[in-house]
Amino acid sequence: MELIIYALIFLFSFSSFHFIYEYISPRIFEKAENYSKRFNEIYLFMNKRALLIIFAGIPAFLFMLSFLITASFLVSLFILFFSVLLPRYSLYILRKRRLKELEMQLPSVLLSLSNSLKSGLSLLQAIEIVSRYEKPPISQEFSLILKEQRVGVAFHQSLLNFYQRNPIDDIQLFVISSITAKTTGGNLSEIYERLSQTIDERHRIEGKIKSLTAQGKLQGIIVSLIPPFFLFFLSIIDYELVYPLFSEKIGKLILAIVLVMEIMGSLLIRKIVNIKV
Repeated sequence: MELIIYALIFLFSFSSFHFIYEYISPRIFEKAENYSKRFNEIYLFMNKRALLIIFAGIPAFLFMLSFLITASFLVSLFILFFSVLLPRYSLYILRKRRLKELEMQLPSVLLSLSNSLKSGLSLLQAIEIVSRYEKPPISQEFSLILKEQRVGVAFHQSLLNFYQRNPIDDIQLFVISSITAKTTGGNLSEIYERLSQTIDERHRIEGKIKSLTAQGKLQGIIVSLIPPFFLFFLSIIDYELVYPLFSEKIGKLILAIVLVMEIMGSLLIRKIVNIKV
């Protein structure tokens, strides 16, 4: 009987390993490859092994460790969920910060390109000056454009690759104006100077709008948080008072209606205060 049990355990373990190897492993490696490319785009070079440890190994280890310490499956599941999401959220924050830095650097870089072109340099020479003397991340991106030029990539394709790596409106304007001027023979120095002034003015207006709408955003957050906090404190002070909301059908219906209205109100306030320039 014991031999049969051991044999069944062995067969189950073997089939589980085969399933993981055949179906799950390729997907994990594919995701690791995708995240490796995304990290490379923000100049954080990490190999697939390190990413597998971060995205799969560490969450699995924390799940087992938390289960051994707390002996609670729900707590361990919460820690697993948090540890899986944390690297993805970190990548999102790092990428967003990089795009913001690029956006803030672009007006001064465009002015530098314009001055270099006025002094008689070619566009590639002007880009090389930016890649040497400007701070990252804009210097890294312009250095990559130069490297692509040296290996034979077409100039318009290098600019399109620049926009694909950093999909923001200001860079799109820079790429489109550069390609159009190179194709039709426009005055690049004048175009870059006007584009720098336009982007700078837009940043100034955006900053003014953010300062004016900051109070509205804070009021929206406070108004949205008042009902759940009020319900929480009421349940602490007198639970019998709020118990029908969770036990009776009409109470559950009221909670559902309040939740929907809360979400709708939050989205409406967010739409009002988010003004696009």
